[in-house]
Amino acid sequence: MSGAVALALIVTAESAQESDDLITSLPVWPRMEAEVIPLTTFERRKQSLLPRLDALKAQERELERSSTSGGR
Repeated sequence: MSGAVALALIVTAESAQESDDLITSLPVWPRMEAEVIPLTTFERRKQSLLPRLDALKAQERELERSSTSGGR
């Protein structure tokens, strides 16, 4: 892909869960293509992502409210 940007990180963390939380909290995370080798269990990954999902749903509800009320 022409003009693609690559990002490489070296992360020091106390646990696999901490490194997973750090990487998924990066602002670029939702927009990037990545190859990920899970370092946590599926259950821990779910626990890590559910709060972010809830926050995104709350943002969506707020945007819907502001658009239906004319931005007021």
